Amino acid sequence: MRICPTCGRSHDDGVEVCPYDETPLTATQRETDFLNPDEVLGAYRVLGKIAVGGMGVIYRAEHVRLGRKVALKVLRQELLERTDILHRFFEEARAVNEIGHPNIIDIIDFVEDFQSNPPRVYMVMELLVGQDLAARIDSVGPLDPEEAVAVARQATDALIAVHRAKILHRDLKPENIFLCRREEGPPIVKLLDFGVAKTFGERQKVGITDPGTAVGTPEYMAPEQVLGRDLDDRTDVYALGLVLYDMLTDSVPFQSERYGEVLVMQVKDIPEPISTRRRRGKPVPPRLEQLVMRCLEKDPAQRYQSMRELRAALDDALVLDGADAPSLAPAPTPPAPEPVELQPLPPELAAGTEPDEPLPTARRRYVLLGLAASVIAGSLVAIFSLTGSSSRGTSPLTKASRPDARAAIPPSPRPDAAAVAAVAADRGPAPDLAAPKVKRPGGKKKGGKKTKPGLEGTVDPFNP
Repeated sequence: MRICPTCGRSHDDGVEVCPYDETPLTATQRETDFLNPDEVLGAYRVLGKIAVGGMGVIYRAEHVRLGRKVALKVLRQELLERTDILHRFFEEARAVNEIGHPNIIDIIDFVEDFQSNPPRVYMVMELLVGQDLAARIDSVGPLDPEEAVAVARQATDALIAVHRAKILHRDLKPENIFLCRREEGPPIVKLLDFGVAKTFGERQKVGITDPGTAVGTPEYMAPEQVLGRDLDDRTDVYALGLVLYDMLTDSVPFQSERYGEVLVMQVKDIPEPISTRRRRGKPVPPRLEQLVMRCLEKDPAQRYQSMRELRAALDDALVLDGADAPSLAPAPTPPAPEPVELQPLPPELAAGTEPDEPLPTARRRYVLLGLAASVIAGSLVAIFSLTGSSSRGTSPLTKASRPDARAAIPPSPRPDAAAVAAVAADRGPAPDLAAPKVKRPGGKKKGGKKTKPGLEGTVDPFNP
């Protein structure tokens, strides 16, 4: 088996040139690169092979005495002669241990055994149970937006810690994001493979890889990474945007049979919108699509400026009802006012008092009561007027003399029945009486709005 030194892909021994990037395949996988089951390597017994990569082979193993299950990443034999590869391999282990985050694979030990035959260099890692994100996408196709955001949140949490240590991953892709299965709850995300990680900022002078080196996987490389320019947090932001794009569409935005063409597209081409590329599954919320497309801006200044900023945006990425809405909960509606209970009018007031046009029930009651009051008032005026025409010739009453005057008025003859009936029925003018009319004390109405019966202490929600 031959390994491409550029892309790390494995090919059959008869293949001379990598069909993907046209690199001559000078590196050949040796038989001594592989370990057999039950073979002991240091303190560990090999149980089986997990995967083969460009730099080495990963095995499942267990501690001979303690029985603890681990993973061994063993460097290929021919790479032991390259000091740059040895340095990168060691820096990967050191960087992961320095970060120390629950969403990053834990590296337990690093061993360089040049005395064994053949010599071995390997790292001991925690054994993860589950599948990588690439296998998950291959098995189910485009992920639901909720699952994609859940994976991205955990990956972002890990990358916040990575960047705090002044380290860039530089090779974010679904194959390097592992979904650890557990008995209950969603899987735990673990970032893998810091083999091409790079330090930046104050630590740039002790970088894991040489400055200006364009390394990584072409489909997940940022434009500045392709061009060999200075890198920072926003380089990993771009790569994580590509991973999100892959999760939501089951594809990467830029694909070609040639390595160089993919790199050119990363620099120049605009990705197709997720909403048109996604062929099946739930629709992607507009906020989430906008988030991904912002991550994929060619100019780093137009992207999210840090993983922490991207993490905050992911928290609102699934909101569906507008840019300013905090949640999907409907606004509470004001309670309806209690119904008004109306009492029926007495029969003697209800007869013959209906207006020409129908009125609302509450208003009808007040009109009828007003008419009844007018009838009673007219009767009293007539009585006082008739009384004033007696032989004593009583003068009009004032407020001060009202009590005494009322006491001095003697009984008067009963007024004419026909005149009283005419006033009471309000069908004609008052009788022509000689004495002047008496002004009723207290007859002036006081101002003020009258409260409707049954609504005391309440507020009309539509007209407060």
